[in-house]
Amino acid sequence: MILRCVCVALFMLSLFSTAGAADPRWPGVTVTTIDGMVYQNVEVAWKLEGFLLRLVAADRTETNLNPRIVANIVAADGRDITEEVAGASPSTAGFAVLGDLRTEPFVLGWSLDAGGSGGFTSGYGGFELSGAWFAGLRRGLGDRFHLRAEYRSQHVREQVPSHGATLGTWTDEVSLLVGYRPIHPRRNRNLNYLELGPVAVRWRQRYDPSTGLLTDSDLVRAGVVLRGGVMFPLSSRLGLDLGGVLSARPPLAEGTGRVGWVLGLNLALAVF
Repeated sequence: MILRCVCVALFMLSLFSTAGAADPRWPGVTVTTIDGMVYQNVEVAWKLEGFLLRLVAADRTETNLNPRIVANIVAADGRDITEEVAGASPSTAGFAVLGDLRTEPFVLGWSLDAGGSGGFTSGYGGFELSGAWFAGLRRGLGDRFHLRAEYRSQHVREQVPSHGATLGTWTDEVSLLVGYRPIHPRRNRNLNYLELGPVAVRWRQRYDPSTGLLTDSDLVRAGVVLRGGVMFPLSSRLGLDLGGVLSARPPLAEGTGRVGWVLGLNLALAVF
């Protein structure tokens, strides 16, 4: 019986030791925020994968702080343990003591961007080089999602073997995309994004199968656009947007039953 109790006690002790190693805590500390608020004699631990700092007072009252508003943490013996606590965070974001811009997450609000794109379009005879310019408006919806409206002017070239010619024209494209950020902003300051949505395509000229020529056109067709990339903040107001685009839509030449593809690399300057 005594041996069994000893084994149980050792087992419980090992569990507590493991938990303590995996979830470090700092009792009896003083936490000061950048706005001057002081929390004395509290126990500090990380919460929500390092997105929050949990403070527990002697009366078990719990306070959750954004770690980016913490100015310093001082142990009971007077040591500044701010960096020690920050280094134990399960998040890769770390502290932004007194608003250090280098570790501030990039949160998207309203932004305008414009730039150019180079890539390929596919028609009858495979891929052809193409160029484009575009401008867009984004609106952030919380940490992870945003909406994007974009106008794009794309140069389209398609080979038509039956007429021994290569057709070339420009398209006007309007798309409405839903954006998603795969990496939480507290883990990566840059804005990594994926965007997906419909696009309305109007050819400025259209292939006429009866004559084999390009004629003026008001024809509008629908397609799908997938965009992805990274926005690198250059300052508090400017950013560089580097990414790619893949679009599926009807080809320039009507009646083929094939899908036209656009594959390109985007480079834009964004204003927040």
